[in-house]
Amino acid sequence: MTRYFNFDAANRAAEKLYAINPHHPLGDALTAQIALRQKDIPAARTAVDKGLERYPEMRLLLALDAAVHAMTYDDDATAAALAGFDGLAPGNPLAQFHVGQALADARQYALAEPFLQEAIDRQPGWAQPQLELGQLYMQWGLLDKAAAQLQQAATLDPFHKDITNSLSLAREMLGYETIETERFIVRYRPGIDEVLARDMARLLDPMGIVFTERFGFTPHVKTQVDLMPDDEHFAVRVTGMPDIWTIAACTGDVVAMTPPRPGPKRAFGTFDWFNV
Repeated sequence: MTRYFNFDAANRAAEKLYAINPHHPLGDALTAQIALRQKDIPAARTAVDKGLERYPEMRLLLALDAAVHAMTYDDDATAAALAGFDGLAPGNPLAQFHVGQALADARQYALAEPFLQEAIDRQPGWAQPQLELGQLYMQWGLLDKAAAQLQQAATLDPFHKDITNSLSLAREMLGYETIETERFIVRYRPGIDEVLARDMARLLDPMGIVFTERFGFTPHVKTQVDLMPDDEHFAVRVTGMPDIWTIAACTGDVVAMTPPRPGPKRAFGTFDWFNV
């Protein structure tokens, strides 16, 4: 539920767990995961500490404890939490997975990658870290690595909708055309979207100059703009599932957006893409 930003349903689930037991450890774990997803690190810390007070050796809570430390970017505390987890459960991938997942959610892809890879190395038959790493590469704009990683995940779990959706999209996007400017790379599906892509390429660099001067910062790599042909493609691009509706999303060095036109699977129709 937290993965798809359905926080209302996730909170209701936590409330039901607390109705069973006001100190339900799964309620504390779910509350911590909701807070991590919402980048509310103090609330996540409170939930984890509450759970660990009564259940100091619960693996899930200890894994989330390491993730909370990682989200404060305290390398020593994170390493200590991971070492403590390993002392209790040697070789278990759960803590590395939750640390990698939290950092990936925060768009810290270079930091998240080794943790997810270690989780995979520790338990190669577990599909979830494979999916997380594949979607990390998708959101990082590394489509070739995403397709290869998601194929490994699909081999393990061919019925997982997030995996099959993301793999299908990654393979499709490898066939997209690109237009490269001084500061941007525009990627689009061959066809009608080329008209917009070429218009964007003409206007993006001057806009980029304005904003880099305003913020006093120039990105170290070119910003990728992925034109997704419809809302379903966009939703899979961002979340892995075709049922999240918005116009555009930024996942670090990549901006994904739908073309501003009416038609099937187009919830928003026309809009000012330049303003967006």
